[in-house]
Amino acid sequence: ITERKRAEEALQVSEQRFRAVAESAKDAIISSDSNGNIILWNDASRTIFGHAKEEAVGQPLTLIIPERYRAAHLAGLERFRSTGQPRIIGETVELAGLRKDGSEFPLELSLSTWEMAGERLYSGILRDITERKRAEEALTASEARLAGILDLAPNAIISTDESQRIIRWNQAAERVFGYSEEE
Repeated sequence: ITERKRAEEALQVSEQRFRAVAESAKDAIISSDSNGNIILWNDASRTIFGHAKEEAVGQPLTLIIPERYRAAHLAGLERFRSTGQPRIIGETVELAGLRKDGSEFPLELSLSTWEMAGERLYSGILRDITERKRAEEALTASEARLAGILDLAPNAIISTDESQRIIRWNQAAERVFGYSEEE
């Protein structure tokens, strides 16, 4: 009995430690059962997706998946159940998430799986990457503007990297030297 009591206390301490980490995380941490129903929903999940824990736990994961991706999600879940072959488990992938208000946003997902009491369970760490995507789009637009300005310049402009490899060659440089930028 004493050994059993110690094991129960150790389990309780371990669970409290896990919950403290999960609740302090800035990323959403969501776990589901083998049927794809949510069993864990941390506070960051509420912040990111807009659903309170009481609204999410027990619901299918499709609650946070845009409609156009639900069939693929369900097919992937079924494929993994029947073959054991993962596609994205252990990978970090970019997907779209669905907020409570119906808006979609870009997210990054790291997915894992494990077995407990003979049941396959899944956990995902999800990060809202909206700001990163905006910054990437702004950088791409800025680079396109710079390329346009460089191509309009009347003088040859050549840029190199730290190894002295040419990384940019404007249209005036093509005219002066006779090589295309690709060359």
